[in-house]
Amino acid sequence: MREVSRSRFQPFRQLPTCLLTSPFTQMKDPKNLEIEVAKLVSEILGETVGSDASRLTVARWDSLKHMEVIFAFEEAYGVRLDEAEMAALSSVKGLAERAMKQA
Repeated sequence: MREVSRSRFQPFRQLPTCLLTSPFTQMKDPKNLEIEVAKLVSEILGETVGSDASRLTVARWDSLKHMEVIFAFEEAYGVRLDEAEMAALSSVKGLAERAMKQA
């Protein structure tokens, strides 16, 4: 079986500074986690979004941007998502809840 390299993430943006300066291990409050995930999504989409944002409410959150969001989320929180989770996690709250499960 061929080993998949992490280089597939290279075309995507660098992790937001907010994630580098406040490590996930220090986040205990789910609301703070939602704010951090919203910042991540905002940086990927190029527009400010809140914790209530989803693919249905943000026009720029199309299928390609969704994959960027998913890859950045996996990288930032050390989460590996299967295809079903990638499709299902289409909101800031959903991503934050998934990150909490990982903690």
